[in-house]
Amino acid sequence: MARVRVCVNRLRPALNRAVAEFEQAGFDACGLSVLDVRPIDVSLHPAITELDRYQHVIVTSPEAANQFTQAVLARWPQWPLGLTVWCVGAATAAAIPDEAGVIRTAKHPGSRALIADLQAALEPSARCVVATAEGAGRQFECLQPQLTWPLDRLELFAVIPGEEVDMQSCLQQPYWIHGSANLLRACCDYAATHHVSLAGVTHCVTSDDAEALLPPGWRYYRIAAPQPEYVRLALEGEPCVKA
Repeated sequence: MARVRVCVNRLRPALNRAVAEFEQAGFDACGLSVLDVRPIDVSLHPAITELDRYQHVIVTSPEAANQFTQAVLARWPQWPLGLTVWCVGAATAAAIPDEAGVIRTAKHPGSRALIADLQAALEPSARCVVATAEGAGRQFECLQPQLTWPLDRLELFAVIPGEEVDMQSCLQQPYWIHGSANLLRACCDYAATHHVSLAGVTHCVTSDDAEALLPPGWRYYRIAAPQPEYVRLALEGEPCVKA
């Protein structure tokens, strides 16, 4: 059986791992990254220096998990006790070490399912911090009305433009998998700047925001998460066409 050819659009630090994941799952995968990561120095941030005053850490992406783990290990000889780390998906949870305490993953991938789990589990007195990218993770502010204490934020990294990429060669892959709406937006902007048309490929997107970015006439699949099992499931059906 021929291997399905895909292009995986990710942040630069996550790209090799994501491509390998698709290759191991039986896809013919190449990687595309037009965005990179600039870590923010959080060594003196209260959410790191006083991590033991929190009961819950909400981690919004695999890269946030990587940066959070590095920051904690640089500050603490061992993880503070009593933490529950809430992750938006399996890839995020995989980046948190086992010694971090209780690690919980949303029943279904994405922030919407995780918010529902949190709303059911959090006590009003819970102390919570959202570990995320600069300017991201705002959807979790809907938890604030049920909490006595402020829902704190820990911005761990900024997303910045990456290096030049050969986007034309990626057009040989008929399916493009975008890890987020921000990655899709950056990909489309880069293509427009470099006079590359993406209308001939089929896009796999993960959210309403990403779907809204697609121009009329583009083909797409809606997937639960940018992982091989969800892409394979989506490809069993016919793609949608953006109205």
